[in-house]
Amino acid sequence: MTFVSVHVWHSPLNVLILNAGVFGAPHSLTDDGFETTFQTNHLGHFYLVRLLTDLLVASTPARVVTVSSESHRSLHSHCALVVV
Repeated sequence: MTFVSVHVWHSPLNVLILNAGVFGAPHSLTDDGFETTFQTNHLGHFYLVRLLTDLLVASTPARVVTVSSESHRSLHSHCALVVV
């Protein structure tokens, strides 16, 4: 059984809000070799949307909303912001 087969029923999914996040955790790697904060804050969202894509498409109109914290405001002035 997969996450989708266990948790998704035959109802439409019109809104998916991605709100998981972690900040300030000590550096560690997940079992699959990714940095924990990166996997939680980015890859986890991407993977969940990928698992639910067929349901979202079938539920048109559907929206995926990604929210973020305000932790970027606490950067100190000595930190450089690099925009590419």
